[in-house]
Amino acid sequence: MKNKNGEKLYDFKLTANTLKIYVDKEYARVTIVEMIDEFGSVLKDAISGSGSKKEEKNRVEPELKRAQKDLERAKRDLERAKRKLKNS
Repeated sequence: MKNKNGEKLYDFKLTANTLKIYVDKEYARVTIVEMIDEFGSVLKDAISGSGSKKEEKNRVEPELKRAQKDLERAKRDLERAKRKLKNS
C-alpha cells in the first residue's frame, strides 16, 4: 500500500524460508502499525508452534509444581494433626 506521495506504507515479502514485513512507522497510522505487529506475532506463533502459548506453559508449570508440593505438605500436616488428636 502506498501513501499520497507514492511511498510504501507497508510491504510483505515472502521467500521459501522467511516472511519479511516492512512498515513505515513515520507515515503509517498507529492502528496499522499495531495491527501488523499483532499479525506478525500471531503468524509467528502459528508457524513455529511456539510463542505465547509455549511461554505461558513454561510460566505456569513451575507454579503447578509448587502447588503440588504445597498440597502434599498440607496432606502430611493434616495426617500429623489427626494422629496428635487421636493420641490426645
